[in-house]
Amino acid sequence: MRLANKIAVLVVAMQWLSACTSNVYLATTPEDAYPGAHSKIMVHVTNADHPDYIVLKRSHIYELSDDDTSQTKLTLHAPDTYPTCGNGIFGTLFTLGLIPIHTPIREDFTYTLEENENSTRYRHSLNMYEATSIWEWLYKPFAETETDVRANALAVSNRESPRF
Repeated sequence: MRLANKIAVLVVAMQWLSACTSNVYLATTPEDAYPGAHSKIMVHVTNADHPDYIVLKRSHIYELSDDDTSQTKLTLHAPDTYPTCGNGIFGTLFTLGLIPIHTPIREDFTYTLEENENSTRYRHSLNMYEATSIWEWLYKPFAETETDVRANALAVSNRESPRF
């Protein structure tokens, strides 16, 4: 058996033996939370079947209306996710999950607001992290769902108008 195969088998075995799990947490403390520089307006979401509709709804950054004749329309876009370095996971693997590892999650929540024939695309950078260790099994029943964490991150994020 080649050395690369032995190492791969060893890594998989250690991962299985560690029985690690992960939870997602909000990385922003209440002191760092952005209070919001825009007023809460009533919007109609044009694509309410989008998976991120629930995140938008739970964040309460806008008042959502079912009235499709609303003057302000919001169209959700697929989130922009950015890869992060997973080298920290090796520490958890080699300690069988005893040492918790925190990995930042970089995600942008994007949408377009259309009002009076003006269209502006907005972005919110969601500040979250993923904790991985054997101890996360104990927190799993009490941890918020990933959707709730994303909604809270959206609620405390700054609304930016990027240049596309």
